[in-house]
Amino acid sequence: MKSKFKFSFIIIICISFAAFLFYKYHKINYGVPLDYNIQRYYINDLIELDDFEIKLDSVDNNISSDGLVVTMDINIRNSSTEEKSLEDMFYLSKLVCGTSVIDVPVFNDKKSDSRTLKGKESKNIVLQYIIPNEDKNRNMKFYIPKTLYQNEIKDDLSDLKMCEKYIELTEKND
Repeated sequence: MKSKFKFSFIIIICISFAAFLFYKYHKINYGVPLDYNIQRYYINDLIELDDFEIKLDSVDNNISSDGLVVTMDINIRNSSTEEKSLEDMFYLSKLVCGTSVIDVPVFNDKKSDSRTLKGKESKNIVLQYIIPNEDKNRNMKFYIPKTLYQNEIKDDLSDLKMCEKYIELTEKND
């Protein structure tokens, strides 16, 4: 009788513990995005963001002693009527190639003194990254700063989705 009671007590404790873990797992993960909205673009695609439209006009790859030098010519247009900063484009964009993630370009267009863009104005900017030699033959992706499409991110989060936009640095195969 005592062993039956002990066995029942252990079973109740185990079931209670499992229920507690299930409850905590559910509570921790409630509201966490379950799906992804990944938007892939290619060279010369027009990408509409909150206040900007961008288009990667060209990509030039040159081999140097430091690795593969990737130079991107990007046309960016302020689609709003207000003056907007381009700082995020210069400092928050990233290039991913294989296992390498390069967060800050080694060169950005210094000939342009202004880091702002007036309403409805457009300009070309140049960003340059150096890819380590071990990753130079891999597919490259240029990730657009999330601060440039916050409204879309908020819309996706309300549907429990994560949002990401990137440009594949290869020609589109139709």
